[in-house]
Amino acid sequence: MESSLGMGWFRFMMWMILIGVFLSTSCISASEPKMLSQETTDLPALFADTDSDTDSAPGAYVARSRFVTVNISLLMDENRIPRSLSTGEKVLLNLFLDKQFVGVLDRVEETSLNSYTWFGTLENIELSQVVIVYSDGVFIAHISSPQGVYEVKLVQDDLYQVIEIDQSKFPQD
Repeated sequence: MESSLGMGWFRFMMWMILIGVFLSTSCISASEPKMLSQETTDLPALFADTDSDTDSAPGAYVARSRFVTVNISLLMDENRIPRSLSTGEKVLLNLFLDKQFVGVLDRVEETSLNSYTWFGTLENIELSQVVIVYSDGVFIAHISSPQGVYEVKLVQDDLYQVIEIDQSKFPQD
């Protein structure tokens, strides 16, 4: 019982961190997306399409979403240990067909036993931020830039949902 309470608290804190990151970047305005080069599209993609027809009620803040699986082997080895990163390690963040970015991962930190956080930015996009968290088999991500704010959350088992946040749905200051 104590173990499950501790894990529940940890997940709650991870969500609070991501919400804080989201709120700190929610005032960023939109700009025109940049086209990806052929070199970029040759990068391995972090997300894979799925045939899932899972019914997920959209939140009031959701502009659009899609279901995916996560290619966690890009970030971790078969023993679920983070792959060593050289500064500037790149991964294709294929959020939607028209929203594909190159994540440049600068560092990974072990936040607790079996929990890791990757930090980085989006290639060639100022004021961008990439935060990826893996904890006890659960993956979540927050990607923000002047081009939009996106989150990836667990739906069930190995099924995840990529969400584009509609920032106009939040109260204005």
